[in-house]
Amino acid sequence: MTIDAVKNYTRLMAPAYEDMDQLAVWTLFATMFTTGETIVTDAQVIDIDIRRGNKKLAAYIARGADAINIANKRSTLQKYSDVSRVFPLIEEVTPITSDMVGKRLPGESVYNGLTRMERQIALSMKGHKEDLNRIIRKIEASAAESIRTGAQTVKEGAYDFYRRSTHNASAGTVWSDAANATPISDFQTSGDLIFRDGNRRPTDIIFSGESWDEFLNTTQIKNLADNRRIIHFRSDMNEDFPPEYAAWFNAGAVYQGKVKAGDWTFNMWTYPAIYDADDGTQTQYLPDGEVIVLAKQARFDRYFGPADRLEMADEAFYMRAYGLGDMDADLAQVQNAGIFRSDFFHFDAYGGNNNKALNVRTQCAPILPTTETDAIVKLTT
Repeated sequence: MTIDAVKNYTRLMAPAYEDMDQLAVWTLFATMFTTGETIVTDAQVIDIDIRRGNKKLAAYIARGADAINIANKRSTLQKYSDVSRVFPLIEEVTPITSDMVGKRLPGESVYNGLTRMERQIALSMKGHKEDLNRIIRKIEASAAESIRTGAQTVKEGAYDFYRRSTHNASAGTVWSDAANATPISDFQTSGDLIFRDGNRRPTDIIFSGESWDEFLNTTQIKNLADNRRIIHFRSDMNEDFPPEYAAWFNAGAVYQGKVKAGDWTFNMWTYPAIYDADDGTQTQYLPDGEVIVLAKQARFDRYFGPADRLEMADEAFYMRAYGLGDMDADLAQVQNAGIFRSDFFHFDAYGGNNNKALNVRTQCAPILPTTETDAIVKLTT
């Protein structure tokens, strides 16, 4: 009799490895928008009012005269900008078919498998999770654009937050000209703009990868780094980020040290996070050749609008069946996940007429205005 040795072995299912669970979703720019108001609303349109101040002096007047007659000293209490914005929509849909729920899932035991309903729930939750990752990357890209340019591009066009044109600046001499570039002067000019126009003390510089390399290679910075008498530049492997910047560090920012420029002392950061563009190209949230100078304490708001769907009669059942609650603890891949809440997102599903497919849908409607937009300078290097 011939004995087949394979039949004498027991079979062990190794735990499945999912690369998706290791893909970090970085959120530095989205984190900056937690300094202001967070508003979640069912309104289709939000009005944004901004009243700008001035730095005029009070006036001496002759006794017995009336100060109201001094025209250039009159109050501007009722002067403000009023902008209405329709909430844009981000939507991701993942189809779950009857064929998919009939097959074993990665990591599922071949001996004691899941029921079809359990597979459907597991696939739907994976779909929601992937959709959330994509949406949060889109929010991060929009937040980065708003910080960089003072505008947010949506399907219908662009929402302009009216940054002064002088705050989209260029280096006096391109940094690739290492011998002649003067990045310290560029930072001083940027800091002065923030202090004078944005009424904030500038605190931080965020470098793109290329700009950081060029900055370190300039003769001016090399000389500062070698100066043993007056320390205007410090960057080394022993530098630790200031404790009040833990949220930035958790969101993907890399602390590089400090630099002094004119009246200002800046924390220096790089942000190497990337996303995949539609054509598969790996793209930086902060493009090469750009540096962001800003005041960390400035107010940047975020608003989240309503879903675009009919109300579900069985929404309570759907939430119970799929276990959808507060997402703070469920976003394993999202770094600094605590800045997001479940009410920012809208979850539902809808099927086809033949009952052979379920479309799992996730929606979000964010507007990310840089409210104190002149507290930022984008420097092209």
